[in-house]
Amino acid sequence: PGTTTSATAVTESIALQVRPVEVTSTVGAPDSQALQDLTALDCDESLETEPDPDAPLAACDDAGVKYLLGPAEVVGGVASAQAQEDAAGGWGVAIELDDEQAAELEVLTEALVAGADAVALVVDGRVLSAPVVQEPLRDGEVLLSGDYDEAEAAALAERLGG
Repeated sequence: PGTTTSATAVTESIALQVRPVEVTSTVGAPDSQALQDLTALDCDESLETEPDPDAPLAACDDAGVKYLLGPAEVVGGVASAQAQEDAAGGWGVAIELDDEQAAELEVLTEALVAGADAVALVVDGRVLSAPVVQEPLRDGEVLLSGDYDEAEAAALAERLGG
C-alpha cells in the first residue's frame, strides 16, 4: 500500500478509478479462488482497454504487489490535476474531484475507515497508490505522491485532465 508508479509520456486523457482493495499479494486471500486469481496475474502485461469500472479488477503496482479490487466507486470526475512539489523536494499530483465524484469518494472512505481498509487509485489498469483509509476524505482532494520526478508528475497531471 502507498506504492506509486511512473506516468508515461502519452498525453491522451485518462480516467481515474478509485476502487476498494479486497485482497493483495502481501495479505492472505480469504478464499482459494482469490488467491488463484492473484497468483495467475502477470504484472508485466498491460491492459489493452480501460478496465470496466463495474467489474472487479486484478491489477498490479510497479513494485509487483498484486491487488484484487472491487468495482470502481469513483470514475473520472477530475476537476483539476497539478504537479506539486512537497516540502521534502519530491513530486506528486494534487487532484481535485468534481462535486459528484467527491461525494462518492466521501461515501466510500466513510465506509472503509471503520475497518482500516484500503482504496486503490487506478489509472490504465495499474495501481498508482493504495493507501489505508484513516479518515473520510470529505473535500474531494487527493494527493498522489511517491517516486515521481517533476516531468512524470506533470505528465500524469496532464493525462488526468490538469
